[in-house]
Amino acid sequence: MWDKLHYILSHSTDRMIRIELQYDGLIETDTLKKALEHVTNSNPILHSAFRDHSLRPYWEVQPYSINDILTVIDILTSEENITADDNLKAGNTLTEDNILSVTEAEKAEVEEKEKAEEKAEEKAEAKKVKDVNEYRNADMDMEAVTESDNPELAKQRFMRQVIPVDSNVQYKVAVINYRGRSQLCIRSQLCMIINHMCVDGRGSQILLNQIAATYSKIHKNLPVPEIKSGSRAHAKIYSGFSLLNRLVARLLLKNITRLKEKRTFAYTPEDPSDDLLMVTAKWTADEFSKIRETLKNRETAKWTAEEPTAIREFSKIKQTAKKTGATVNDVLLAFYTHALYQTCNFPKEKPLTITCMVDNRRYIKETEATGLTNHVGLMQVRMDRCGSTVGETLTEIAKVTALEKKKRFFGLSGIPLIRLGYHLPFFMVKPGTSLWFLNPVLGFSNMGVIQEELFHLAGLKVVESMFVGPQQYKPYLTVYIHMMCDALYFTTAIQGNEQDRQKIMHLFEAMKQNMREFVNGQHYEKEA
Repeated sequence: MWDKLHYILSHSTDRMIRIELQYDGLIETDTLKKALEHVTNSNPILHSAFRDHSLRPYWEVQPYSINDILTVIDILTSEENITADDNLKAGNTLTEDNILSVTEAEKAEVEEKEKAEEKAEEKAEAKKVKDVNEYRNADMDMEAVTESDNPELAKQRFMRQVIPVDSNVQYKVAVINYRGRSQLCIRSQLCMIINHMCVDGRGSQILLNQIAATYSKIHKNLPVPEIKSGSRAHAKIYSGFSLLNRLVARLLLKNITRLKEKRTFAYTPEDPSDDLLMVTAKWTADEFSKIRETLKNRETAKWTAEEPTAIREFSKIKQTAKKTGATVNDVLLAFYTHALYQTCNFPKEKPLTITCMVDNRRYIKETEATGLTNHVGLMQVRMDRCGSTVGETLTEIAKVTALEKKKRFFGLSGIPLIRLGYHLPFFMVKPGTSLWFLNPVLGFSNMGVIQEELFHLAGLKVVESMFVGPQQYKPYLTVYIHMMCDALYFTTAIQGNEQDRQKIMHLFEAMKQNMREFVNGQHYEKEA
């Protein structure tokens, strides 16, 4: 069902989910190839083409090669990435004046090492060209990427791709290997783009876990794990219901996407020069590993000056949320909503609705095998007004979300209406979709805590991450939040310019300031 909807909504997004994972070592290319082949063969949707039929569109399984999926880019890190200790060991810190003052033997040694380094660089360049030629991607100019020797440019060129719906593969992976003279400079970055028609945010995590688990087994010369791919149909979420509940749930026909108020983010006017912008804000905490334990064990607020600020702040968030009947998701949503009022100059006495994504896999029995798919629902959080403080905004949001979550079929409203529309021939569905579904103008998606251990590749650990949904065209905006690698990430992907980027960063900074005021402000003190 969602396959067709995402296809129709191409006017609002580019449909590409984008993911970056940075590892603390080099990924074994041959091992990754085998893992990708196993996972792709186990999930037919990954090597299928979408056929836009006038009556009933469908997916058609296609032949593919690993070259259609995997791109490998080798980059020799520059001098500035080499640590001082490594420079000292190699003799590379010697300036021209220093060289004149050393002995001839020492000078000769330095020259010999420089020649060896030049040969190593030539060898690395040859390897780089070989890899690019072997894994050339038809949709991008990989020669330009390689010649630039610029990892950021290499990543951007890959991430800008939009996989055609009729392509023989629906996801692509790039491995960027960073090779330096120091062991500390050796690392890999795994980038992925995948068609949102095939998976949602949770589905993309499942796919990455399948790849990681398979890679680790192959690395250890163990049999590859069996991947069970069941039905992708949205009807799977009703399979555990009784006959009566199934009937009631399928009659939730109310269109919840039509909003009374029309509020949009403060973008600049749309312009042909607008380009893909992936904007990320990261809230780090040096003691984040302790935070998790603190949040589990601490029930009352008894702070000492010796405790790390991060522990106090994040613990206060959870405790205050608990006292107000709110969840951590409510708190983050309050930061976002309050910041929208602040940065977009929305009238504080006027209402605002944020569309929140809900994972409906909660209704599926754990024993049932499901294929990679979309199982998303929507929750409309409507604020009557903005609170004078972020604490007041949280109180209002908590009331709304509590009522929504108490509903018997939370997250399922409106889905039967979309499904009902698909009983019509597809050439009628496409223009008629706006009658029963409007894409969220202001969206919020909390992916929660993601266990980085699920994506470790044998002995390689994930040290940085980015998960972001499709690029949004103006006036649409969705902010994605996830917690991983001891940090909280805020991301969005938009079609805009540098001024739009600054506006998004201003929004993220306002969210951060709201957090500071919340954990240290009057609202918390009253509740305490």
